[in-house]
Amino acid sequence: MVAGFAGASSGLVRLHEVGEDIRRSRAFQQLEALLDHDESMAHLGLEAVLGADGRLRHLEITSLRERRGNPFFRRPIRRWWDRVRISYHRYRLGADDLADALVMGVYHQMSPAVARVLQTLCHLEVYLTARSMAADARSRGLEVCRADMEYGGSLDLEKLYNPLLFVVTDRPVPSDVRMDTPSPITLVTGPNSGGKTRLLQAIGIAQVLGQNGLYVPCRRARLPLTSALFASIVEIDRADQAEGRLGKEMVRLRCLFENIPPGSLVLLDELCSGTNPSEAVEIVEMVLRMLRQIDPIAFVTTHFLDFAQALQHDPPVTDLRFLQAEVDPLEGATFRFQPGVATTSLAVGTARRLGVTFEELERTIAARQRKDEDGSP
Repeated sequence: MVAGFAGASSGLVRLHEVGEDIRRSRAFQQLEALLDHDESMAHLGLEAVLGADGRLRHLEITSLRERRGNPFFRRPIRRWWDRVRISYHRYRLGADDLADALVMGVYHQMSPAVARVLQTLCHLEVYLTARSMAADARSRGLEVCRADMEYGGSLDLEKLYNPLLFVVTDRPVPSDVRMDTPSPITLVTGPNSGGKTRLLQAIGIAQVLGQNGLYVPCRRARLPLTSALFASIVEIDRADQAEGRLGKEMVRLRCLFENIPPGSLVLLDELCSGTNPSEAVEIVEMVLRMLRQIDPIAFVTTHFLDFAQALQHDPPVTDLRFLQAEVDPLEGATFRFQPGVATTSLAVGTARRLGVTFEELERTIAARQRKDEDGSP
């Protein structure tokens, strides 16, 4: 810390200053002295005479110099007196036990400084990771920025992208997400694999990073200062779970309305996807009405397109917005989002793209049957 950050001109120079304070402390000086004493308590000079057969003929100690300048040095009479006192008090301590006690004594004095250093390292890890993400984004032709934060402000994200997609694609497709009021509820629709879940992730990541003063994955960002963030994303089922997918989602929704304060950011992905549409739409409409009572900034994705179109014509709550995944007639989903409600989920196109058609499956079954008849592996 002292040497590595001595020339720093930014706030990192504090690491140099903290390192200097630690080195000047009595505990650090004791630690250095203890390590030095353990490494070289004394220097012994020997003179050896070897015969022609390689055997040792003579061995003489020519010098013995103890490290008298070390604070842990004790003269012979003092060492003898220490042993007498230890025996008198019936302490059973060996040389290793004494060394351990000295080490622990120094450690207890150094532990507050060590704790501060470890905390500093954790903070540095966060900032260095943020800078690494920014550098990675710029290398892909994407931009990052520092968000403008304000109480009661609206959400405005220009060219927003999801940095989690860096592991699966070279350049995620950016989208604009603009809300001109402080507490809108936005229903997000679009085709399967059209980017709805990834959009919710990107919004949540942008809010967390922006509110902590870190780089936001977009060209320009204006974000409200929110008191909480609640995200309900479809999770993988486990064999030991007590409730099914719908039951777990209902538990999360109850937790939402029991704990979330007004003005929070709420992200609900594929609401009520685990039940039949006739029952699901009733629950979705109830959730929208309840959300309006706590006035959050809410984004809700759904694949119930007919229901979303009906809500667009007759919204059950005020300030209900709609975003849809843009679809190219030839290429399908573009992973960009624009105002409106999607008209198709492109389920047939997705199945065709993944080879799940009657003809393709029929050919696959026929080929497997031929292999079984031929006995080939």
